[in-house]
Amino acid sequence: MKRPVVWFSLAWVLGVCLALNYELHISIMVWTGLSLFLVLATTLTQIRYKSWMVCLSVLAVSLFYCYWVEERNKSQISAESLGMSEKDSHLLAGSEVVINADIISSVEIDGDRVSFVVKVRQLSLGEPIGSGSEPIGSGSEPVGPDSESRGHSNTYSEKIQVSIKLLTLEELQKAKSWKRNDTISLSGALIEPSPARNFGGFDYKRYLLFRHIHWMVQTKGLEHIEVKSAFRWNLNQLYRWNDKLRDFLGSKLEAIYSAEQTGFMKSLILGITGDLDPGQFQQFSQIGLTHVLAISGLHVAVFLASCIGLMRAFKITRETNLLVAMLLIPAYVLITGSSPSVVRAGTMGMIALYAARKRLLKDGVHIVSIVGFLMLLWNPYLLMDVSFQLSFLVTLGLIIGVPQISRLLPIQTKWINSSISVTLVAQVVSFPLSIYYFNQFSLLSWLANLFLVPLISFIVLPLGSIAMIISLFSESAAAWLAWITEWINSLIFLIVNELNSLKIFVMIWASPLIIWILLYYLLMVLLIKSLLIWTNKSEVEHIMGHSQRSKRPGWKTSLILLSSWILLLWIGYHPNMGNKHQGEVQFIDVGQGDAILIRTPENRYILNDGGGTITFRKRGDEWKNRKDPYEVGKKLLVPLLKKRGVQQIDYLIISHEHADHIGGLQAVLEQIPVRLVIFNGTLSPNEQTIKLFRTALDLHIPLIEAYAGERLQVDKHTSLQFLYPFAEEERGDEPEDKPVEEQTVDLNSAQNNVSVVFIMKMYDSTFLFTGDMEHKAEMDLLHRLESEGNSGDGSSGGGNTKIDVLKAAHHGSKTSTSQEWLNFWRPGAAVISVGLYNSYGHPNPPVLERLSEQGISIYRTDGHGEIQMKVKEHSLQVRTKMINLVY
Repeated sequence: MKRPVVWFSLAWVLGVCLALNYELHISIMVWTGLSLFLVLATTLTQIRYKSWMVCLSVLAVSLFYCYWVEERNKSQISAESLGMSEKDSHLLAGSEVVINADIISSVEIDGDRVSFVVKVRQLSLGEPIGSGSEPIGSGSEPVGPDSESRGHSNTYSEKIQVSIKLLTLEELQKAKSWKRNDTISLSGALIEPSPARNFGGFDYKRYLLFRHIHWMVQTKGLEHIEVKSAFRWNLNQLYRWNDKLRDFLGSKLEAIYSAEQTGFMKSLILGITGDLDPGQFQQFSQIGLTHVLAISGLHVAVFLASCIGLMRAFKITRETNLLVAMLLIPAYVLITGSSPSVVRAGTMGMIALYAARKRLLKDGVHIVSIVGFLMLLWNPYLLMDVSFQLSFLVTLGLIIGVPQISRLLPIQTKWINSSISVTLVAQVVSFPLSIYYFNQFSLLSWLANLFLVPLISFIVLPLGSIAMIISLFSESAAAWLAWITEWINSLIFLIVNELNSLKIFVMIWASPLIIWILLYYLLMVLLIKSLLIWTNKSEVEHIMGHSQRSKRPGWKTSLILLSSWILLLWIGYHPNMGNKHQGEVQFIDVGQGDAILIRTPENRYILNDGGGTITFRKRGDEWKNRKDPYEVGKKLLVPLLKKRGVQQIDYLIISHEHADHIGGLQAVLEQIPVRLVIFNGTLSPNEQTIKLFRTALDLHIPLIEAYAGERLQVDKHTSLQFLYPFAEEERGDEPEDKPVEEQTVDLNSAQNNVSVVFIMKMYDSTFLFTGDMEHKAEMDLLHRLESEGNSGDGSSGGGNTKIDVLKAAHHGSKTSTSQEWLNFWRPGAAVISVGLYNSYGHPNPPVLERLSEQGISIYRTDGHGEIQMKVKEHSLQVRTKMINLVY
């Protein structure tokens, strides 16, 4: 076996991957299957089995090591350890606790939110939380333990994520003094992290689990918090000093750079991303340049090259030069934040420098394999970190692929050949993981990486670093160098902005299956190998003549492999090709709001509303604003749409213009092409609505008013019949030819009762979508339908109407879903889109009673998470994200 270290490392990686994603019995089945295959292969062929048996042994050790780590990654905090009875154990999540702990992470302050990680030394149960302190994302209602268990404390050694909402500016100033390694005592709500509530959504519980965190504590204000600072010799004290040094260096960058560029330079040089403008990060992300903002191997290489070059200039001997550079790497890793990618690059650099010093440096692939094995031995959960995956894959790709691609390029100029080779290999190798995690790829990404990455890495990064060092002695002298850097940065920002404006080159990809990714890499390797053999064979034939022809693969083999690779890409870009005979209705959990994605059997997409985040701010509370506040459209809806491969929304239906229905649509319009917007014909005069419609007009998206009686044939299996609002009611006194942008009628208070209501027929299934219509609108619609003697879909039927699914209006509010409404439609199932622990009391108990009394199946996003309904020709299948219902 060639490269045994590489194969053993791959076996270890496979074991970690199996252990972190599958149960033990499945991993054992996989290991057994591989063993039987190996026995059969060695029996029938001449394959040497000893090395492969060692790989299987490494795989087995890796499996059981990871399961051992998983078994130890359990919370010590339990109802039993806190003296709660077994029958009350479900009340632990949501109870108030008092903790004594040490702060073990940097203290992050964003607006009125403070967050950090603590290591708990002692925890006890306190009084129940009041009705105004309901937790977000917990697994049960916010109630406390009984009186017997309150005050019971225990000693622990466990990490907890702490989140504090500040109430005053004085509290903000006080929180700024907190540092890592301080001791803290506080009381707050013990919260169980929320798992993903949508299919393919971000799983915060799993994210914290990989960081050995099982619980969160949330509290408001600093009244019951006491923080003390005391010097203690431990590892956290070293990190505290490092935090202080990073903050100090960051302040120097703030002093010499403008406010618009400080965040960019701090991210580029120090790995401090907290001050990076979210819009700027989005711009770099869309063009595939985020890797330059995360400290990685390129930064370490530039750092080492600078150090070694400087020491050479001072005539320092080779051995001393390499030794000093090797010793400087850990300091650089610490100063730049110790992310997985920089730890990987730093460890590789140290091993490479040591090998070079001992004149043992031969194979970079072996070094990468050894570093990967050591890092996963230290922490197996690193394998699930996207930066770890991209870092190692791209590094291996560059080591193995660049020499091969360089040979294939017909460019003799060395530096041009090298630049193109590096860019091509990095782009091709990182592509599957990029679309898997980020679901977006710009065809201009290779161009941006080819020209901008060298400019940033070899000019901006060194100049910025030198300016920072000079600023330690003279800020005025450093400012001149910073001015040059800012001028170059302005040019870079301009180019990035212009490239992003060419939206035609931006492609949205659904997250591919793992088998697709494996086939991608396999075909890529075979294609490159075939091209190398073909080009080499052509050279031999040209020199030796046709008599020397070999039977090695020729251009036909390369063409077949290239065609197969392109076909695979086409399949990946059209993930729903195999779903031509079924549609899907997805009630996305956006909290307190509505967002419904409909995919028709012919892969047309309809989005009905987009959720939204409601924020209340009084004058003088601007300090509470966060740099990158949570916004449903940007953080949840758009990533989900992209992950599912929604490359275009054919019809965007806005039921009405309340924030919990349109708030997330701004991000949708900005990031996903929309063909047509259908709305209720009104314009609520608020900033959010006006901005949304202005964006649609700027993008030349038609705005169509929906009125009762209009019909839309989406495809041959799907049609929409609009039932409400009535044309004469929504037009009022407005001239019929008045443009949308000039309508200023304030209908905000009446928006619920002008909601767009429509019925959808897909195959044999019927859905009724109701927005936030209230009882008055329900009765108006029923009177018209009954007077016309039709069932709402244009057919005769009257009171014999029966639909399959009703989207309960207004989140199950008492103002909607009347008995008359249910008697008319007689739905088989009702879906209530409602936020967990919402402050409105939705859904209303009498509404739930009415639904239950009629035998209607009830689905709720607060209990079920996302609700998906697959629509086939003669069936309707339902699945929900959350298995255990919690209301």
